[in-house]
Amino acid sequence: MSNLDFLYKVADVLEAVAEEKEKLSSELDEIKSAQKKETIAPIVEKLSFLDKNADEEELVLKLSSLDEETLSILSKAAGADVPQLGGSAKLASHATSNNAENSFASWILS
Repeated sequence: MSNLDFLYKVADVLEAVAEEKEKLSSELDEIKSAQKKETIAPIVEKLSFLDKNADEEELVLKLSSLDEETLSILSKAAGADVPQLGGSAKLASHATSNNAENSFASWILS
């Protein structure tokens, strides 16, 4: 095998590595874009509900240009991360609430 053949093989390998890297990079960008859209959707829903004249596509474009930290803050402010009412919640036990009700009733009646 001559040096020229070896260099061609090295070039082929480097080209294959570059193509694979580009493919993985585009897949990563698609995943990040999908995650960002998932984060933006509830915010756009809340904002469009507040302002009926707002164009949803324009809101999506503006929000997609924001960094992750700002989107996280907006998501929390819009209540997207807050559990819905009726969801699982930690409640006081029945005995504790009964004692509290009895104490309150005795205080009211005294």
